[in-house]
Amino acid sequence: MEPRLNIKIADLFDGPSPVDVDFIMPGKQMPNDYMDADSLDYDQNEQAYKEQQQGLAQRFDKNDAIVEHTDKVNEFKNPAQQTAPYGQLVMQSKGFSRQQTREDFTMGVIASSTAATLVGSRVYTETPSVKIAGTVVAVGDAEFAVIWDDRTASVERKNDYELVVQN
Repeated sequence: MEPRLNIKIADLFDGPSPVDVDFIMPGKQMPNDYMDADSLDYDQNEQAYKEQQQGLAQRFDKNDAIVEHTDKVNEFKNPAQQTAPYGQLVMQSKGFSRQQTREDFTMGVIASSTAATLVGSRVYTETPSVKIAGTVVAVGDAEFAVIWDDRTASVERKNDYELVVQN
């Protein structure tokens, strides 16, 4: 047997007609429907969105404040950002003699107090027969390397030289 609808076609278009209970009028909520067509959540969703934006704005402001504070701190000299470690000139000056080792010899390294390292300092050696100058190219714990003005190179012991620091 075929299922049949007990509704006349003419009754569907003219006035109220007996309609099956499974159908509802437009705009009405079906029972047990998970989509709530009656309530409008737009205002709540908009409020949640604005709160999220405000939270992000506060976080960005905090990050900007941190960056600004970091920039202000970096205006001062930071030993971690110097090209040479803090106090390197003091460390490199250890090992030099406090006075001339021989009275007839003048052997000295002239360093600048504004330089962070002894590299680039001038070295002067004067003996009764030789007078020569050079430039420091490397500094170790007990010695330093020099390129002399006559284009020769040597490694000199620190305790043979007096260190003179000038402004």
